[in-house]
Amino acid sequence: MKRVERKNEYSFLLPKSEKTNIENFKGILKYFYLSTETHRRVIQTLSSRTRENINSELDKLFKLNTQRRAWFELELNESNDIGYKRYINLLQKSAKKVEEYDLSNYNTYRLGKVKKGKQEFKLFKFLLQNEFLSKENIEKITTIRAKATKLYLCISRNPIDYLFCSTNQNFSSCMSMTNGDNGYFLGLGGLSLDPNRFLIFISTGRIKRFNIQGYEFKHFGYQTRSWGLILSDNSLCIVNTYPYNKLDFYNEFKKLGYKITNGYDYTSSLVSKYTFLPPRLKDHKISLPYLDGPGYACIGQKVHYSGKNETYGSTRYNIEGSINDFTGNMAHDLDII
Repeated sequence: MKRVERKNEYSFLLPKSEKTNIENFKGILKYFYLSTETHRRVIQTLSSRTRENINSELDKLFKLNTQRRAWFELELNESNDIGYKRYINLLQKSAKKVEEYDLSNYNTYRLGKVKKGKQEFKLFKFLLQNEFLSKENIEKITTIRAKATKLYLCISRNPIDYLFCSTNQNFSSCMSMTNGDNGYFLGLGGLSLDPNRFLIFISTGRIKRFNIQGYEFKHFGYQTRSWGLILSDNSLCIVNTYPYNKLDFYNEFKKLGYKITNGYDYTSSLVSKYTFLPPRLKDHKISLPYLDGPGYACIGQKVHYSGKNETYGSTRYNIEGSINDFTGNMAHDLDII
């Protein structure tokens, strides 16, 4: 895995599009019902000149670019190739034996060739003619295979990437802004205030589009993603991935030379490095979404993450509908639990 050259990183999302995204982010902030003070602080984090110093430490650690991203090119292999995993899953459901032709071998899949005796055949034509897979499934796999010629790992502290952690992706979670499941996504607007947190995702670099309250965003399509924290001993804690177990980020970060704590073993030692003033809603409740791991602990007016504390900081409302259904008036839209 190698870092993409800095000048090429901006080709993933052009600076003009990044600027538009940030301006649109400011436009939708009111729909997250942030308090006046929190709203002001979030706006400040969007500029490197007005950010709190504590909130730029991870940027320095990861050597993030001005978009707060670092891109790494991944070597495609059987552990990270999503098309191959889909291929294997479908082969396993086939009633025919695949071992005879070495069909599950990764090189067979990537080269697209298979041998029967001394004869060589095109893999997908062979699979179709011998009824290993249906035409519909072969079309799905070849479409994924054609797109996944290159894969990238991105470390991000960009608020737009946070916003689309589960929305308009090929997977979902309680953080989706369209599922209307208790409104957990309302915590996404203030995540840029968390100095301990970063997002990791795998992508082909393909841009997707999504509209929120009339504002269009360009964002990346994630094949898989996870949250991470920096801990008090300067190690990194990587938590659960979505979709589940699609990629082992733990080992990917070890390859980059970072000290990693096993994010799947939550103990009292998992304490974040920084305490910070949390984002708050207009009703003054703390707005921090579920992190799939350590809960947060309060220290006076500040918070930190701790494996010892099971109080997850979820923004949770008894609501139905997506963010596009809201009027921007908390009293009319939400029933606070």
